[in-house]
This record gives sequence, C-alpha cells and structure tokens, in this order.
Amino acid sequence: MRLTTSRSMWCGVIAMALGLALLAAGAYTPWPMWTPPVELRLVPLVLVGLAEVFCRRAPGRGLALGLGGLAFDVVLGPSLAAIVIVTDVLYAVSVHGSKRMSRWLLRGAAAVCVLVALAALLATRSLSGGIVAVVYAGLMLVVPVITGMTVREHRDQAELQRLRAERIAQLADLERQRALSAERARVARELHDAISNHLSAAALHSSAGLTLLDVNNTAVRQSLDQIRSSSQRGLAEMRRLIVLLRDNGTASSPLADPGVAEVAGLVESMKGAGLTIALHISGTRRELARAVELAAYRIVQESLANAVKHGGPGRVEVLLEYGRRELGVTVDSPLSGATSAPSAPGTRTGLTCMRERVSLLGGQIEFGPARRRWRVHATLPVSCMDLDEENRE
Repeated sequence: MRLTTSRSMWCGVIAMALGLALLAAGAYTPWPMWTPPVELRLVPLVLVGLAEVFCRRAPGRGLALGLGGLAFDVVLGPSLAAIVIVTDVLYAVSVHGSKRMSRWLLRGAAAVCVLVALAALLATRSLSGGIVAVVYAGLMLVVPVITGMTVREHRDQAELQRLRAERIAQLADLERQRALSAERARVARELHDAISNHLSAAALHSSAGLTLLDVNNTAVRQSLDQIRSSSQRGLAEMRRLIVLLRDNGTASSPLADPGVAEVAGLVESMKGAGLTIALHISGTRRELARAVELAAYRIVQESLANAVKHGGPGRVEVLLEYGRRELGVTVDSPLSGATSAPSAPGTRTGLTCMRERVSLLGGQIEFGPARRRWRVHATLPVSCMDLDEENRE
C-alpha cells in the first residue's frame, strides 16, 4: 500500500535529518585527489531526501533522484547518509514500482556490482579487494532490490488470497440463495400437492351440496361426508408438513410420506367423489426410493383431482408399471365436452408441480389430450440401490 503525501514528506524530512546528523559526525570518505567543501555535500543529500519523498508515490521519479544523488555523492566521496537513504529508496521502488521496473533494477544493480568488482581489481590489483568491493556493492544495491521484490511477491499473493476468499464467499452466498430458492419451490410444491387437491374437492362437494338442498337429503349427506373426509385428509397433510418444517427434517414426522402402496386408498377415496376409476398394476411390486414413491403418488393424486375438476363423464384408467429400471405412471381420464365449462377454475400449477417433481428425479413426463381423453404419462427412474437389491435376489 502506497503512503499518503504527508507520510511521504515525513519520511523525506526524517531521512534528511539523519543525513545531516551523519554529515556533522563526519560519516563520509573524501577521495585522496581532492577534498570538496562539506557544504557541497548538501546537494546529494537533498536529492536523496527528495527521492525518499517520491519513491513510494512515483517510483520512477524517486529512483531517478536517488541514483542521481548517489552518483553525485560518489563523485564527492561516498557518505554513509547517501548510502543508507538510497538503500531504502531501492527497496521502496522494488515494492511499489512495476514488476518490469523491479526486474530492470535488479539487472542494473547486478551489472553495477560487476563493474565495481572490476574497478576494485584494477585499482588494488588484489583479489581480496575485488571480493570486498563486490560484497559491499551487493549489500547496498542488490540485497534491497531482492528484498523488495520478495515483499512485493508476498503482498501480491496475500491480495490474491483475499480476492479468492471474496470470490468463495460470493459463490457460497449464491449457493445459499439457490438452495433457499429450491427449498421455497419444494415447500410450495408440497403445499399445493398436499393441500390444494383436498380443498378443491371440498369446494366442489360443497357446491354440489348447495344445489341439492331440500331436494335430495341423501345426496347432501354424501356431499357433506366427502367434504369432511377431504378436510380431514388436508389437515393431516398440513400437520405433517408443519412438523417436518419445524423439526428441519431431522425428527420423524407423525405421518409418513405417502407412496405407491397408498394409491389404492387414494383411488377408493376419489371413487366417493363420483369418479369411476380402474387401477391396474403390472410388473413385480417392490419398495422404491421414498422420492420415487412420493412422486408417483402425487402424480396420480393430481391427475385424479384434475379429472374431478375438469373431466367429463366416463371411466378413469390408472396404470402403474414396475420395470427393471423405471416406474411408469399413466392416468387416462375423459375430457369434458367442448361447450361445457370446467367445474373449477384451473391455474396449471398442478401440471407445473408434476413436471418439477419428475425433472428432479431425472425422469420424463408427458400430458395432453389423446383421442378425446386427457392422458398423463410419467416415467420415473428407479434408484441404483433398488437395482442392486434386485440383482442380489
């Protein structure tokens, strides 16, 4: 993170104050051939101080000022103040500058070290002198650059990890929202399939009962019995869903999910609603996964409810076909006449719920008119667990 302008100014002021203290203490080495005035050393000190101000906010400008001040200081005779400040400038430029600038700076520092070593060898004609010179130059030029590049790499990795953590948090939030949407759709589907059909049947029988008042007391009693039966089944389904939602699906519900075994009872109850229904079961009956059992029951339930609300007179055919890898559910019901109005308004919500149930299980469903009848045909895949059990048997 780059420093603000005020903090950069304070860094420059502190650096110049440190340089003035070192100059006053005589921390510099003049060349033997000439001795410039001490006041002239204030020029490179000012340059490296300005470099300290700009190296974090404008790394290129700070590097140019620092190298210029260092070169001027070397001409006058190297001083400890300029070396210390330029070392910090090289480190700051490596951290805050571009990666390309850092790479070129490292190459330049290495080249200067080689030149310093050659110059020391020529001047002293001693290998030890060249080694000492290259070590000093490396500590002053190469080490700060490498340290800054290392810090920069760790900083970039930390930033990358932060961005990755934010992305993971966003994905987790999206997954949570998707799960909530799926749960809302599931609850809406269960409420419709469990409650809507029973309430629709109660509404139909109550309408029929009102038309029979003071005409046929026996028919009125039958309608009231059907209303009571449908209301009791609806309340039982509602109680099961409430307990399931309140316990978050962990506690056992007092009423188990209905399955294929309960289809016969469903058919008998719908016969009391005035339908003529024939139930046919083919194949070897066996227990299936609960999701498949529930889907098959709900498909038959919704189809029979639609036959009561929208169908015409005639016989309803219900067929359950147990296959090796799938369960077939077919409900054929007579269509009402073209001129007759439906007994109850429809919103096609039931058809949507059936399609969603079958899609979640990876099955297929088709519904529509066929030869003056309304046909619903669904194919539900059998779970792998059931196939393994069948193979062992």
